[in-house]
Amino acid sequence: MPYKDKGYLEIEDRGAVLIVRVDGGPHQEFGLDIARQLDKLVARADRDPGIRAVVFTGAHPERFVSHAAVRWLQEEGAASPTVGRRGAAAVVRAAKHVDRSRVLGPLMRRTPMRGALQLERLH
Repeated sequence: MPYKDKGYLEIEDRGAVLIVRVDGGPHQEFGLDIARQLDKLVARADRDPGIRAVVFTGAHPERFVSHAAVRWLQEEGAASPTVGRRGAAAVVRAAKHVDRSRVLGPLMRRTPMRGALQLERLH
């Protein structure tokens, strides 16, 4: 069964401060949906000089984020071709440049290399 994200960021705008509650579902998992929303949030904060601080808190009363969604990591890892140590280093370097490309990025996200691109974006 394919991984389905359940997480989201709840953003409360308090003028110069954004309060962000991370809701990773019942297990407080960090998955692809949260990663994408976090990427958009960072871009928003970078563009808006009126945002002076971003405060993160968890939606769960006992923990912030428990771990990354293992199924998501396994599925993306299984989709990536097997490479050796040098090959992995080359993939990471290439992913860094491809992810920033407006032309190559969307194309590569449709290939088995999408996991490497997601990982680069997360980091």
